[in-house]
Amino acid sequence: MRYTHFLMVPEIGANRLNQTLKKDAQTMPFYVVFDNRENRQHYGYISCQQAKVRGIFSQ
Repeated sequence: MRYTHFLMVPEIGANRLNQTLKKDAQTMPFYVVFDNRENRQHYGYISCQQAKVRGIFSQ
């Protein structure tokens, strides 16, 4: 696993963590969003940027 970003998600006032999961030669994006108390709010097997484009944080 490789950490790529740890940035704010202003839409929901939370922090996001983008990761690249790797197994053998295959890689897959994964993101996790935490609130101020470090509770997980959102996660998925796409990048945080893709989640933002899909409107996941505005739901």
